[in-house]
Amino acid sequence: MVLDIVPGNFFTPFTEGNPMQIIFVAVLIGIAMLILGNKATIAAAFVEQSNYIIQLIMEAVSSFVPVFVFGSILNMILGNNFSVFLPAYKVVLVMLMGDAVLLAVYLALVCTRRKVNLLGLLKKMTPTFLIALTTASSSAAFGVNMECCEKDLGIDRRIVNFGIPLGQVIFMPGVSVMFLAVGFCMAEIYGVTVSPAWLATAVLIAIVLAVAAPPIPGGALTCYTILFVQLKIPMEAVAVTIALNVILEFITTAVNLFCLQAELVELAAGLDMLDVGKLREKKHERI
Repeated sequence: MVLDIVPGNFFTPFTEGNPMQIIFVAVLIGIAMLILGNKATIAAAFVEQSNYIIQLIMEAVSSFVPVFVFGSILNMILGNNFSVFLPAYKVVLVMLMGDAVLLAVYLALVCTRRKVNLLGLLKKMTPTFLIALTTASSSAAFGVNMECCEKDLGIDRRIVNFGIPLGQVIFMPGVSVMFLAVGFCMAEIYGVTVSPAWLATAVLIAIVLAVAAPPIPGGALTCYTILFVQLKIPMEAVAVTIALNVILEFITTAVNLFCLQAELVELAAGLDMLDVGKLREKKHERI
């Protein structure tokens, strides 16, 4: 699989529609543009404008996803195939367990290394978490997230202004857990053999797709086909997964922002740009 990621030339990934090779080419070109800097301003402007166009098209396509989900579920009901949804609850359970472990690790890391009271830290981070959990939108929680990181967690404004906008786009640990849970459970439902090599592939694909997923509502939907193709899962699983995604996105958004706040605390501390006193004080003590 690793060797297949590297294409023979720059054109075959697009003509053959190989998603992993397309991502590889995109990363390679991006690194080259960063190294060239001002020498590639025209190319950078072209890429940026192309990105706006693609995002607009994807937002328009995403607006038809509910119709697709309804049609797929109706087709399964009429074809007496609705039983495939019954074991799909395992996806939610596995993802919740994975997210619980992830949140516990981040909380333990911050509380232990920064000597912070657990309940006090949770009280400060809960508002952002709840907004993300109830809206499934990182944009809706953006203002509260900025205020929490700077005023409650004591993170320097320079890191907040840079880290949150960037982190909400590419830092997606909750999405990685979701892709792993979906891949593992769908493999079990459709009888796909799970081996150590398969698990290693699943972890790699989940991490790559979490970063590559478009930062728009329903952006993860575009990645399920790539995930299933690489893991040899039948495409029939797409309809089931898209229906479940309505629920999964609420959880993943909240987990992403929670982990981002903890990550920024550790980053600020490492750069000596963290107000530890503000981080440790109780929220109601500050005037």
